[in-house]
Amino acid sequence: MGHFLGILFRKFKEATLLKNLKLGTRVSLLLAAIIVVCMGIMASVVISMSSSIQTREANKLLQNVSLRMSNLIQGRLDQTFSFLDTLESTIDVTIKNTENYSMRPGGTLEKILEDTLDSDSDASFLYLYLNNVTPIRQENRLPNGEFLMIRGDNDVANKGGIYVIPATEKILNFGSVKRALQTGKPTIGEPTFQNIDGKKDRLIAGLNFPIKDGSGTVVGVVGLAIDMEKIGAWIQDPSLSVFDGDYRFIMTESGTIAVHPNPNVLSKKLVDFNADARTKNIQEASSKHRNGVYEYKTLDGKDALVGLSSFKIYEDVANWSILLVAPVKSIMQPVSALRNAIAICIVVSILVILICVFLYIKSAVISRLQVVSNLLINFFKYLNYETKAPPSLVMPKANDEIGSMAKAINENIEK
Repeated sequence: MGHFLGILFRKFKEATLLKNLKLGTRVSLLLAAIIVVCMGIMASVVISMSSSIQTREANKLLQNVSLRMSNLIQGRLDQTFSFLDTLESTIDVTIKNTENYSMRPGGTLEKILEDTLDSDSDASFLYLYLNNVTPIRQENRLPNGEFLMIRGDNDVANKGGIYVIPATEKILNFGSVKRALQTGKPTIGEPTFQNIDGKKDRLIAGLNFPIKDGSGTVVGVVGLAIDMEKIGAWIQDPSLSVFDGDYRFIMTESGTIAVHPNPNVLSKKLVDFNADARTKNIQEASSKHRNGVYEYKTLDGKDALVGLSSFKIYEDVANWSILLVAPVKSIMQPVSALRNAIAICIVVSILVILICVFLYIKSAVISRLQVVSNLLINFFKYLNYETKAPPSLVMPKANDEIGSMAKAINENIEK
């Protein structure tokens, strides 16, 4: 620091322009340069430490919030699987205790199924497939004669709204339904756009429970189709926001987008619509269930940080992840505000210091030096017989170097 200031002083002294300035101006400018350098170093250290602290705390916040939200989503999906588990047990008992395996219109089992759908605020459809039951109603008959009952709910937020949907092979074509029938284990499907009731395409994910007969053979499947738009509605609620401009999205283990504020990327792979190299790291972390905070570039080109939290769905049926995306600009906004405040304070401080120093030097140094200078010039004029009368004596204002000079000249005049 001292070496740097020494170099600065020599450069300052050697400048031709500065040599032509008055002493007070040169001292003020030198002092200003020193203050700017010192305050600049101080500001750099403060801002650097503030940035580090803000980044560290933001990482903790992103991780904690994403973890809390993953727990909420996990709870909702697990609740749906619990409904299916209960239904599977009820259906098993019904099948074992019914000789002809028939589903009677308006029977107890049908009511239980419809009430279950009505109770789940995330499910828009329920389906029950049985390959060893004879359908009584045409609406529950597949082209091959097998039983498939489908119900929809057009008011998932309230009681009621259950309606009948004719049997369609679309349900049996779900990959998750096929896996449940093949493996005899609960499954959850990849979110895909489906038009089950003929009204409109919906992004749904099928949650399925296999149904087995007394010998343990899989004879069907019961499932609830989760409407991802319903989950997305509360995931993107502004009250959940922690940083300005942040958003949340859900991704499956394979990288498929289940929930996202941009509807154009739903049901697509993350790496398919975001080619940034950091995206692959995020998808890999999600597939390997590595929670953490990662760098990310949004679709509009903004640098961001992502808090990733992976969660298991119902006894490890699958692993999904929720990601909380926050722009770096928003995260560092407090640091930017601090930087601007420091810059303003530095400028104001320099101006105040320079004005005070300049006024002091002008009144306490320059004006006195001018008096001493005039006294000395007039004394030399008297010695050189340019004037007949000696100059008037000057009363020193202080006992400092300038005062000593004035006293010395006064003494020589008196001699």
